[in-house]
Amino acid sequence: MKLIKYFFVSLIFSLSLFMISPVLAADQTPLGGLDATAGKIDAYKSQVSDTSARTTILNRVGGIVGLILSFVGVIFLVLTVYAGLMWMTAQGNSAKVEKAKDLLINAVIGLIIVSAAYSLTLFVGNQLAK
Repeated sequence: MKLIKYFFVSLIFSLSLFMISPVLAADQTPLGGLDATAGKIDAYKSQVSDTSARTTILNRVGGIVGLILSFVGVIFLVLTVYAGLMWMTAQGNSAKVEKAKDLLINAVIGLIIVSAAYSLTLFVGNQLAK
């Protein structure tokens, strides 16, 4: 059982590194980052004419919220797979099946709460951006 816990902890850590690495790579490319490359395109320049401090702060906060929500989505996926494995390997033990069901139900409830929080954050962010 300890081996399974170590496996899931290492899986979550590895997945979180994969989620963070594209964000870090955006500013560390030899060509100057994605913004510098996109700035060479005329269509992009016309869309990004307003670069006020407020817009920059809102973009950064939105990026952080998106990163956190992505991490929560990975946690939901891992919990769902873990609950499914527990259920499949219960071998008729009703206590393990109930534990797996409870874990799956709690994971879905957590996903619903996070989705509601995302919707609320999106609404408030859009109202602040106006």
